[in-house]
Amino acid sequence: FHGISSIAADVEPEEEQENRILCLSFNQENTLFAIGTLEGFAIFTAYPFEKTYQHSMKGGIGFIELLSHSNLVALVGSTPNGEFKDNTLYLWDQKEENIISSLSFQTPIKNIKLKRDIILIVLEEYIYILELATFQQKEKIKTAQNPKGVISITSNIYINVIAYPDIKDGYVKVQSFDEETKGCSVIKAH
Repeated sequence: FHGISSIAADVEPEEEQENRILCLSFNQENTLFAIGTLEGFAIFTAYPFEKTYQHSMKGGIGFIELLSHSNLVALVGSTPNGEFKDNTLYLWDQKEENIISSLSFQTPIKNIKLKRDIILIVLEEYIYILELATFQQKEKIKTAQNPKGVISITSNIYINVIAYPDIKDGYVKVQSFDEETKGCSVIKAH
């Protein structure tokens, strides 16, 4: 990408810690991407490469997810003491520049995924699947210890299939939670 190297070149050595990238993710169409740092977050178009939004905050962003081309951004803080906490999911409206909703847990959030109608929240031993519109819990899944928040979800906006560490070590569970195709398979990973 022309332009990405120029961002890195503009960072002075003393600024490196503050500008350190903590997370990044693309939207579902791979046309936008977002970056979380210790100083906040920014959103860019992939092509042509251009910064479209930036918000500063103390403590930084540990996880960020975009919902398609909407103004909705899912955020999790990077520390327990920052402006945004590491155990809380925040839904941010980038047009209004405020929090629409938030949901806190007893332990730090390890990963998040966002689709048109659901939010996945990964904790060390559980995955919560919530309805996006209401934050109502659709499902709570027990997993093996998952300190890295390993999870994957289909990119197709109409199909909701996820893969994650099964409760049994060394196995991956692939699960569909759409009404038409509901079911799961367990696959030995090694």
